[in-house]
Amino acid sequence: MAQDYAKRHSTVSPQQTEWPGWSWFIIGFVFGLFVAFIIFLWKEVPADENSDIAKPTADVIADKKDGEIKLGFYEIFPKNEVPIEEYTPEGKKVVVKQNYSYALQAGSFRNPADADRLRAKLILMGLQVIIQPVEQQDSVWHRVLVGPIDTRLELDRTRNRLAQANIVSIQLRMSQ
Repeated sequence: MAQDYAKRHSTVSPQQTEWPGWSWFIIGFVFGLFVAFIIFLWKEVPADENSDIAKPTADVIADKKDGEIKLGFYEIFPKNEVPIEEYTPEGKKVVVKQNYSYALQAGSFRNPADADRLRAKLILMGLQVIIQPVEQQDSVWHRVLVGPIDTRLELDRTRNRLAQANIVSIQLRMSQ
């Protein structure tokens, strides 16, 4: 028998309808929340009270007093400077005195008014400041030096104070 191809017949039964897109979004969202909840419960499981891990008891905490803790770095830092020792031909120890000190160059300006302005700012910070004129290539530069500084510890502290004031410094070693 001849078939009429102009009229198309629906092969989809009423039972095979598709779900709308928003329903898949809701199903995925609920499934994600469920998985997140399971992971949360898994991470928050309290430890078993009968486990082998030793827990501090009130007796142990009471025995340890705050006054017993000794911190050694308070004593180490002031003794940070190590003197240079040399031996004479006879075998005696001689402590060599340093013939230099340190200074920090906080700036270098062609205009002496700019150097004075930085010097005033550093004096207000409580630092000892020197302006040193230096001739270079037919022009005079005015260096702003903080110092003299005798120890490395004092040098580091001064450098930190300058850094907190957003002043870049260069370390110089000067002979006495």
